[in-house]
Amino acid sequence: MIILTRETYNKVYEICKEVREIIINKYGETQLHCVETSEILSEELTKAGFENKIVEGWCSYDDWSNCSDRSYDEHTWVELADGTYVDVTADQFEYFIDDEIPEIIIDVKPYYMSYEEPENMFDQEW
Repeated sequence: MIILTRETYNKVYEICKEVREIIINKYGETQLHCVETSEILSEELTKAGFENKIVEGWCSYDDWSNCSDRSYDEHTWVELADGTYVDVTADQFEYFIDDEIPEIIIDVKPYYMSYEEPENMFDQEW
């Protein structure tokens, strides 16, 4: 279980908000910019005293009917030393996930994100 104090959460949230704004001002959106965003986020969190790591993982789609060849995609996010999942670009997958995805996630890793490459639903025999 991940437990952040309100003060810690608020500090991390403000850093996330600033980094997301940098990326949106630069590109107009967050889609396809998770690696760069995670690198900036990690650097800013480190400057603020939060030990963290960049994680290269996967997003498994709930609705992959509009995908061409895979039911998942690569994704990069940051995790704090205590395992807290921190992501400011996950909402780029909102069209493929049944749940609403907030612009900023500071919580446990969502069910649709994984460390290991998921099974491709296109490879299933139906």
